[in-house]
Amino acid sequence: MAVRRTGLPATYARLVVKPIFSNYCMKKHYLLCLLVGLLFQAITGYTCGPGNLTATASPFVSSSDLNLPNTSSAVNAGDPTSMTVANAPYPATNLPRTDAAANPRIVGNRVDMGALEVQNLTPPCGTVVYVTQAGAGLQNGSSWENAFAGTALQTAINTAATCGAQVWVAQGLYKPTTGSDPTISFVLKEGVAIYGGFVGNETALRPSPNPVTGQPSSSTLSGDIGTPGDSGRDSDNSGHVVRSEPGLTASAVLDGFVITKGNGQNAVLIEPNAINSVVGGGLYTISGSPSIRNCFFIDNYGSANGGAIYNENSSPIITNCRFEGNSAGGVYGSAISNRGTGTITITGSLFEKHTDNGNGVVFISDNVKLVVSNSTFRLNLGRIGGAFQNEGNTQMELTDCFLENNTARNGGAIYHQSSGLLKLTRCQFVNNQALVRDGGAIYLQGAGLEATDCRFTGNSSVAEGGGVSFSGGDQALKLTNCVFEGNRGEGDGGGAVFVNSGSATIINTHFASNTANRGGAVFFYGENHQVTNSSFVNNVATEQGGAIYDASTSPQLTNTSFQGNQALQGGAIYSEGGNVKLVNSVLWNNGGANSIVYPSGERPVAASYSLFDASVTGYDDEGNNLTTTLTPFVSTTSTQLRDCSVAINTGSNQAYSAANGPATDLAGAARQYTGGVIDRGAYEYQGNPTTLTVVNPAISTATVGQAFSQPFTAQGGSGPYSYSMVSSNLPASLSLSSAGVLSGTPTEAGSYSITVQTSDANGCSGTGTAYELTVRPASSFTVVQAPASQTACVGGRVTFSVRVTPDQGVTYAWYKNSADPRQPIQATTPDYTVEITDGGKAGRYIVRVTGADGSVVEQRETYLTVNQRPVPPPPTSTRRQLCPDATPVNLGQYVSRTNNSYTVRYYNAAGQLLPSSNVVLNQPGTYPFAVTQFDPATGCESVPTNFTLTVNLTTQLVTPPINQTACSGSNVTLTVQATGTNLKYEWFRGSVANQNKLAENASRQTGTTTASLTLVKVSQSEPYYVRVTGDCGVVVSGAIAVTVQSCGARQGVSEAVEPGLQVRVLGNPTAGEWVEVELAGVGSESVRLVVSDERGHVLSEQGLSAGQGDGRHRVRVGQAAGHYLLLVSTATRRQTIRLLKH
Repeated sequence: MAVRRTGLPATYARLVVKPIFSNYCMKKHYLLCLLVGLLFQAITGYTCGPGNLTATASPFVSSSDLNLPNTSSAVNAGDPTSMTVANAPYPATNLPRTDAAANPRIVGNRVDMGALEVQNLTPPCGTVVYVTQAGAGLQNGSSWENAFAGTALQTAINTAATCGAQVWVAQGLYKPTTGSDPTISFVLKEGVAIYGGFVGNETALRPSPNPVTGQPSSSTLSGDIGTPGDSGRDSDNSGHVVRSEPGLTASAVLDGFVITKGNGQNAVLIEPNAINSVVGGGLYTISGSPSIRNCFFIDNYGSANGGAIYNENSSPIITNCRFEGNSAGGVYGSAISNRGTGTITITGSLFEKHTDNGNGVVFISDNVKLVVSNSTFRLNLGRIGGAFQNEGNTQMELTDCFLENNTARNGGAIYHQSSGLLKLTRCQFVNNQALVRDGGAIYLQGAGLEATDCRFTGNSSVAEGGGVSFSGGDQALKLTNCVFEGNRGEGDGGGAVFVNSGSATIINTHFASNTANRGGAVFFYGENHQVTNSSFVNNVATEQGGAIYDASTSPQLTNTSFQGNQALQGGAIYSEGGNVKLVNSVLWNNGGANSIVYPSGERPVAASYSLFDASVTGYDDEGNNLTTTLTPFVSTTSTQLRDCSVAINTGSNQAYSAANGPATDLAGAARQYTGGVIDRGAYEYQGNPTTLTVVNPAISTATVGQAFSQPFTAQGGSGPYSYSMVSSNLPASLSLSSAGVLSGTPTEAGSYSITVQTSDANGCSGTGTAYELTVRPASSFTVVQAPASQTACVGGRVTFSVRVTPDQGVTYAWYKNSADPRQPIQATTPDYTVEITDGGKAGRYIVRVTGADGSVVEQRETYLTVNQRPVPPPPTSTRRQLCPDATPVNLGQYVSRTNNSYTVRYYNAAGQLLPSSNVVLNQPGTYPFAVTQFDPATGCESVPTNFTLTVNLTTQLVTPPINQTACSGSNVTLTVQATGTNLKYEWFRGSVANQNKLAENASRQTGTTTASLTLVKVSQSEPYYVRVTGDCGVVVSGAIAVTVQSCGARQGVSEAVEPGLQVRVLGNPTAGEWVEVELAGVGSESVRLVVSDERGHVLSEQGLSAGQGDGRHRVRVGQAAGHYLLLVSTATRRQTIRLLKH
């Protein structure tokens, strides 16, 4: 091999080229070429084979050191098939066990380029390795400012792998190589999470891009390494844009990239034992389980397998990814192909617009299990299975998936030809098509299918099974809580479901408006089919079996409802096998006698506990069947039971249990309402059934020539009601209106009978018993006054009156509420008085008047409305004891009004209504009153509340005590007479002051709280007072003079009570305002002189200190003429002198 150089020193050229040569560079594979930019020209003179790299910087540690730094692109970049052997020779990919430095030749999973193997693959790095398209700064990935360039993305991944770091990739376009070698790919590493979609300045993990909602990442991994813009099978693009190393776990993450323009046709076999190599243009995974998140796979090509992703013996986890316009060359898995073993998990992803006519957008084979949830498949076109093709021993589970407008020759959405189970939960299949064969939504062969809570709408097939075509062999089909609506199948039939082989169990499933040649909803071959709690509405077959075409053995339909299904033969069921069993089921409006049809020589349908419209034939009655002429359903599009359906509570619990029926009905409600008898049909009515009855008029007699009008009434159901005659022999003069009123003027006597039917607002109907009407000849008397309706209050009375003429021999009978002769007669006179003791007296009153010969009877009715009287006004606690007063008393204070709308009425003892609540009570006595509440709205008055007010006497002195003169040492009694109530007596000495109030003292005074006061052994003259207190006032007497003297003593001179104290008034009587008093014998005591009038009011007082008492002193008396009292007292002695002023 020649090396041409210009200006390159020989030693440097040797250092660069020699390591490459020593690693078998003569093969022209995996050759590292050094370009030194403007300083050096490119090395030429070799023919590049697969795996060569170019570099813009030296791959060596230095110009004198052939060791590779661990960031060199030559690390782990040698021939991946190279291996070490013990002894020479070393041809092809066999290498010595040691490198030029005697160190191990291969460290890691792949040999390095050059003579020396890097021994330490764990360079120091942070938690994140940064990459931008152009690179920055030192380009060592330590920060955005020193980010690796996009051409070193793999180096960044390798670096992160050595220290468990993440890789953050900024927006831009990234390719596996700057050259044109299609065998080079980005390689995922264990434990490395690679995140794209960064702006290039973030310090935290960016929000995830969302390609599913049209917001893909700004970071693109592209295999467009050759001719710009080409793609597909003939492009020169990368064989795999990304591949994973064997053994990867979910810790290897690829998150937030657009992956495009891979061409698996250009890939080479990397794993010797791999089934396929030229596959998986976007991602190639062998024996690994990487996590792929938030990625957009578009315009990738895989030769025959997996246009976007190829998984072999792998269990990748794919989350929130979008797949569009990928191709597997019209073979297996336009987007994803899965082979070998493993469990592939897809969540929240979108697969759309794959149109390469391949075998499924997703293909699984061998022993693979596929689990898909919350994902959408739409607008995909395939040859077999528009969205999925499954074969081998595969299993697939779809949960909450949406499959719409997918198209294939066979199996518009899913083609499952496998021995493993297909399980669907809460999935929707809409407008999928099988253009050539079976299964507009699903074609299944040789496997079981379980679908729960799924919906199939508008799917179609050119052949059988517009929704599902099932050929399960010895496997089972189970549909639970599903809906099939508007699906279409041709061929043998089955607009919704075609069962070719195997057994089918259909539970709580609704079929509506499906169409086919035969079996508008379901076509049965196979055996042991069970249909429970299911509904068939408005399905159509152009030939036989509008709802079901049965060619199987012994299917049983339990609690199944049929309505409005149509076919040329068998609007509901066409039974070719002749062993159909109907239990607890309902058929209505499926073509009458054409509802059930079976070929000549076959057995009819066996029915028990079922309900048919009256014209249905074609079934053997095995007991407890019913017929009806009224629809049992709430509408023509629903088989829920109306409230009066005869299907309610008439099924067989035992038959339902024998069929292993579920606990809930088609609506998810309890199958046996309140644990009672089960209903017939798919739905359980959640309530008690409505029973509609007709009540005949109470009056059953009429009279020729007299107008007659009596209503029939309905009970139960919901108004308004309409009425009609079921049978009648009424004369032409009487007729029944649609409102239920029988009226007219009879023209001939006789007995007539009519039976009336009523229908309510919901269409429920009921028929009454025969009503017998007797028309009597014209009356021999005339009712001239009919009783009038009245309104009264509880506690009152009313009188009803009837008058006839002539009235000779006429008898009367009054009834309440019913004139049935068996009812008690209330009165037998023309006037009937009702005592209204309670509200029960309200109602209808009928008087029957019978002529003298008993042949003519007239009947009249009236009504009594009874209003409740208000409650009596409750009494208050206000005191009812009063004093005479000219001011009016308001009686309203003694009761409470309970309702502001009531009027309060006041009555006196004579029962007279008072004009107002104010009364004048100025005379003593007792005054009774009555108070009621009156309701103006009803005219009713309450029972009265009675109370009495007592007006007491005014407190007055009738006979006041008289003045008395007594000898010293004698007893004196003072007596007072007073009027009033609750009188209390208080006696005072000297003045009416609390300190002078007398208390009981046997040695001085007694009777101090009575009308008589006894003074014991009086010794001095003093004035006394009495105060009388009663309920109606307080009165105080005037001064009561008690004069104590020695018999024969002179007026104005006191007699000493105790030796030594002498009082002498100088000038008594006196004409002046002042008087002189001479005191002797006071000694060393202090003395007090007090002048008061006869009522005890103090007019003047003075005190003399000790030693100043003896001598003359002036005291002041009142200005007015009259009697005054002078009280002279010391601490131990006292005297009272009466003074007279002219």
